[in-house]
Amino acid sequence: VRLVPGDRLLVESDTPDQPAPAYRREGSRPEQVAETVACLAGLLGRSSPELCEQIERNWRSLFLGGAESRREPPMVLDEHR
Repeated sequence: VRLVPGDRLLVESDTPDQPAPAYRREGSRPEQVAETVACLAGLLGRSSPELCEQIERNWRSLFLGGAESRREPPMVLDEHR
């Protein structure tokens, strides 16, 4: 992850067969992406809220052409705002 340029990083939750270790018996669920973000933030030496903001900018750039919009990304991690 340290080799990925910050403006190219996205996080997704569509991995039903690869849940986080704490959820091995339950399977992967979208709300668990917050743990992935926290792990990535730790590896990158950044805070989770800061990384969430970067990921949202990346999402907007990719899917909205960088345009400001009221449209929200598929999952906004409110607990990190």
